[in-house]
Amino acid sequence: MIKRKSIQFLLIGWFTLCIFLTYTGYFHRLSPLGYLSVGIAGVLALQLVDEVRFFSFLPDLKVTFAFLILLILGLLYTKAPIYGMQKIQVLGIYLVFFILYSSTIAISFNLFVKFTIFWGIMYLGLLVANFGDPYSYLVSTISRAARLGINGDGDGAEFNPIWVARYLGHIFLFVFFYVWVERKFVVLNSILLLMLFLYLIATGSKGPTIALIAGLVVFLGQKNFSTYLKFVIPILFFGLFCFILLEQINFFESKFFLNRFSAGTGSVSSRENFIGEAFSPSDSFAAIFGNGTGAFGYIINNRDTRFYPHNIFAEIFCENGLLGVICFLVLLAQLWRVRGLIYNDVRVKLIFSLSIYYFLNAQTSGDLGANQYFFFSYLLLFTMLRVVERENKALENLEKQSDSTLVGIKNPVLSS
Repeated sequence: MIKRKSIQFLLIGWFTLCIFLTYTGYFHRLSPLGYLSVGIAGVLALQLVDEVRFFSFLPDLKVTFAFLILLILGLLYTKAPIYGMQKIQVLGIYLVFFILYSSTIAISFNLFVKFTIFWGIMYLGLLVANFGDPYSYLVSTISRAARLGINGDGDGAEFNPIWVARYLGHIFLFVFFYVWVERKFVVLNSILLLMLFLYLIATGSKGPTIALIAGLVVFLGQKNFSTYLKFVIPILFFGLFCFILLEQINFFESKFFLNRFSAGTGSVSSRENFIGEAFSPSDSFAAIFGNGTGAFGYIINNRDTRFYPHNIFAEIFCENGLLGVICFLVLLAQLWRVRGLIYNDVRVKLIFSLSIYYFLNAQTSGDLGANQYFFFSYLLLFTMLRVVERENKALENLEKQSDSTLVGIKNPVLSS
């Protein structure tokens, strides 16, 4: 038992470190293939020392693999085979990596939460070391509209504002979950949440900010409206405190706010143009089958290069046509189908919120390979549903055995 738990500890620690490495420029970013090789070794080691068949919790993957096959077929007629192949390799390797780990994470979810928060704190430490505390950074930068993550001092750090914002939102959801469930270190975790939120605002990234708010709304959802109000009031106070804090430095009148969070900014206009181009098929074949995986960059730049419309629907339609969009919609329909089950287990609710968070992020930035954690949250959600189902059945059997024992004690004749 000790050996099994030790390996689980190492596996989940490694997986959360991989997420950390994905978004951190100070460390060498291992390739997806490196993640996969270590992941295979770890899962095989876990199989050897554990009686549980971890792959038995995996959900039905037919739609996921059908979508991947459509991407592969798109290589047959694309004009950008190099980028198309790179995209498929990255997404495919990550999918295998997620499949290998999803059961272990679902079974040891509390450990996964704690490791995520641990690496999140390490990430905050890097941001503080590089940019200072978030409040002081906001005060010093709002007049010149400089985004957190754009580091011009040539020290080699690679802090992309969008990826910084994505990871901050990811950590925020997990810290919020921990406070919600454990009710421990509330003051310290509230300070942590405040730092995460202020750094998120400082990135000037609208997509992750809106996605985080939507994810929190989903997580706070309750069947009973009065219960919902009871839980949402503390969040309203937190939001009010953040608003007052930002108002004190005239954030909402600053050049930074007007440039980054108001409608009609340059990035919004350019991405609208890209999306419009992606939804303009040249012929019926392109409308049904797409222009081929990776082809959007060729359409815009007339060469085989990594370029995408910053919207997952536009990307899929342009490159894989209506068939690809329909396949992706089936994935989303499966998420919609289980929405009522999220109220039965708070772990399921967090993962569902994470799915919404990464889905909305995929509407504003990144290509399929860069939106890999949407597919992770999707796979983890259905894996967790199977784990919860197994736990509920085990609990029912235990209650039946307990009832039978009590009946036997009260009725000796029946028990003989």
